[in-house]
Amino acid sequence: MDLASATRECIRRIREGAQRIGVSLESAVDERSVDVISGRFVLLGKQARVCPPSSGFSANINPDWFGDNVSPPLIYGQPFEYYVIGISNPQSRSVDYYHICHFEKMRQFVLDADPSLPPDYRTRKRWRGQIHLTNAGDGLGYLRWTGESYGYSQSARTVRLNNLREFVEEQPLDAQEPGPVGSEESEAHRQLVEYVAANPCCIGVTEPTRAMTEFSFITGDRADIVLFGSSETTIVEVELQGATNFVTAIHRLQKYRALAAIAEGVPYGDPHIKTVLAALDVECGEVQKLAKRYDVECFAIHTHNGASRSAKPGGKAHGIGLYYRAKAYIESRGFL
Repeated sequence: MDLASATRECIRRIREGAQRIGVSLESAVDERSVDVISGRFVLLGKQARVCPPSSGFSANINPDWFGDNVSPPLIYGQPFEYYVIGISNPQSRSVDYYHICHFEKMRQFVLDADPSLPPDYRTRKRWRGQIHLTNAGDGLGYLRWTGESYGYSQSARTVRLNNLREFVEEQPLDAQEPGPVGSEESEAHRQLVEYVAANPCCIGVTEPTRAMTEFSFITGDRADIVLFGSSETTIVEVELQGATNFVTAIHRLQKYRALAAIAEGVPYGDPHIKTVLAALDVECGEVQKLAKRYDVECFAIHTHNGASRSAKPGGKAHGIGLYYRAKAYIESRGFL
């Protein structure tokens, strides 16, 4: 299928999905931005690029992702946020499904590629792959890169089809136009998530890990951080303050632990899947009792004299000597 046709079909499918979930068509797709020749349009306020179905799909990536670079990919010299992958049933000549993928998640898919692929894959700007309709009846597929062995699989590559809802649910923080305190708390939360993901030692994780923020499970549930290590997987929920928020986070972590166990094919409660609540302060005794009962480790992230300290409630505080990127922002808003 040519790019122009695929772009029209993907947009049609997305508009149908927007109507089903009650999202205005104008906010879903900016019709003025649609360029069917290049396959670009603005989706939920951000630049998107269509990958047409043609015995799979072809995606522009950023080869610098194999270093520490997390910049978005480019198309015609312009960065874009979302891949919109068109998917066809066998023998179909139309787009039957689509999958929206944020570039940060695509980066993880690339980094998770089968290590047996030829070394020159790392230098290619265009990668070919296919979303196999493993369970289309339940709205699920599996993303596999061309050339990967069929014995190689990654549970995180199971993707949801027609998944506009996942990204609509991210919009309310901006769309609701919260007051000054709400918006500042949201920014402070983001800063704290980024800090913990970049410095997992502050929550007691010492082995090398790959961190994914806003990790999406197959159900659409999103964990603030998932840290993948060689011997353990650590699921982290981050909160700023408030006993009610902490208790809610502990409940969510029980669900995420179960989802991770299913994804990794291990029993619920397997000790290599750990759950962590990280917050600016977790001093409430009742919260700590609940966390201990359900095997959730709690860490309070403090700043003292310009340095960052992490304390496991009930345990011994230890300095980690790293600059806390969120410190100035959070302290200036009175959260500490």
